[in-house]
Amino acid sequence: MRALFLIDGEHYPPVVLDAMQSVGQSLGAEGVAAAFLGGTEKLKAGTDYGVPLVKGPDPVSAVEQALSQYEVDVVVDLSDEPVVGYRERMRIASLALYAGARYLGSDFELKPPDLRPVSTKPSLAVIGTGKRVGKTAVSGYLARLLASEGFDPGVVSMGRGGPPHPEVIEGHKLEVGSEYLLEALGRGAHAASDYYETAALSRVTT
Repeated sequence: MRALFLIDGEHYPPVVLDAMQSVGQSLGAEGVAAAFLGGTEKLKAGTDYGVPLVKGPDPVSAVEQALSQYEVDVVVDLSDEPVVGYRERMRIASLALYAGARYLGSDFELKPPDLRPVSTKPSLAVIGTGKRVGKTAVSGYLARLLASEGFDPGVVSMGRGGPPHPEVIEGHKLEVGSEYLLEALGRGAHAASDYYETAALSRVTT
């Protein structure tokens, strides 16, 4: 297993080096590089971390550069605030997962998604891990944008409210208004589902 370590200059180099070796041994991983994210409080000139050191103009760029230069299986984050904030850390995590590597911290582990070729057409995923973060609004906007450019998009919605079997609404052909929704409700359908909303507001197939 090949590891990329994320380090900063806010911790004493011997402590960082010891952490790299300890974590590497516990994971059974070989450190192939370290991305230096910034900070100079405890940094000493000429410090040898035992692996190539990758630097960039900012923390995210340093990680992106390291991932482009080295093939790794796991990214181990040994950095801390204030060098890297929450926004930057989420971007770094996204880069690691996109590269197919696990992103490992002191008390968490993120694994790359298991992407499978389920579509024979170009596809775009709109993903959100929380409620009311705008997934339906963003996907509806993208559908309208694509339709305005001459494409014929189809939106696949995944909702915990069902239905148990896929249903298709041709929003570009039907008038999905109150009468249509009340009729669907009378059939026992969950007429407030995302795919009804997108069909009604974006006038595309859902």
